[in-house]
Amino acid sequence: MKTATPLFLQVKNQIYAQILDGNYSLGQRLPTESDLCAEFKASRVTIRKALDELKAERVVSSVQGQGTIVTLDQNVSKNALDTIALIASAHDYFFGSFLDTFDQLAAQQDALVVYKSDPDPYNEETSTTFKHIHARHIRNCVLWPNLGFHNEGLLERLRLLGINLVFFDHIYESAHADCVTLDNVHAIKTLHTYLKEQGHKQINYIGWNDVPISSTAERIEAFQQLNDKPDQIHLFNRSSTLETEMLGYLTDLSKRSAIPDALLCGNGDLACSMQRALEKFDGNKPQVVCVDEFPRNVFPDMVCYTQPMKKMAAKCFICLVKQNDPDLQWQAKTYRIKGVLLK
Repeated sequence: MKTATPLFLQVKNQIYAQILDGNYSLGQRLPTESDLCAEFKASRVTIRKALDELKAERVVSSVQGQGTIVTLDQNVSKNALDTIALIASAHDYFFGSFLDTFDQLAAQQDALVVYKSDPDPYNEETSTTFKHIHARHIRNCVLWPNLGFHNEGLLERLRLLGINLVFFDHIYESAHADCVTLDNVHAIKTLHTYLKEQGHKQINYIGWNDVPISSTAERIEAFQQLNDKPDQIHLFNRSSTLETEMLGYLTDLSKRSAIPDALLCGNGDLACSMQRALEKFDGNKPQVVCVDEFPRNVFPDMVCYTQPMKKMAAKCFICLVKQNDPDLQWQAKTYRIKGVLLK
């Protein structure tokens, strides 16, 4: 039988939610006790108990002559690393590999990983997700934004409310979270060098046009540094007709006698779709290589630059350990992890 949440905790969590929504900002005064009683339809005793809890967690404080002020102590989040929320997309092969590795590592440290499907970071669902996480006293999160992340205000409030944060596979320059990602420049250079060593002169890049995460942009930029011809880069949108569109791309290149020697794909999904398109293509077939993992039994001979999952998962976990250590003067950092070429 589910136990009802005490009213003072409900009030406390709703005030937390209002802070996450940005209704109360740093230094802003909360409504008076009388106004809070009316808002939450609660007694003064209940309101005071909720406020006492928030004061104990250094989220608010009483200031003489001003009332109750949102103070948000950034060092509030030194907690036991016993539960970790993983917010990510489950729609690609890459996710399963990371989740398995991270979960095993957490289990070795007697920590539980709680998974939540990645919400669209541009709508209100992200804030709602973190409200649920905070209300359940989870203070450690690994965030893998499927569509990028551009909400600095929310990130600041999460950090100040005591949630430790690590971005995985996405670089977001902020003082409030660590970032762990593949060394994308090294990945593209390694694949490009391999293709050149194979005697390939003309190399085209295949990437995403509508996946706004940092790795997408970094890989395109790294290729641009190696090739100064714009027509050597072609970007596709995610689509159910992707293979057909790629076949059209290859056909157009063939008509212009511009079929390259090799195609360097920005990730495994693109590479697998291109290989399937090539199976239907009658012209010369360029070699396909890619960054990221994919099911090896599908195209076992495809050369790829693999993501070092154990190292990346371990770095995410270490970042959370450091953020929880009261003796360390934590500062947000970005960690770029090198992978290896798998032939």
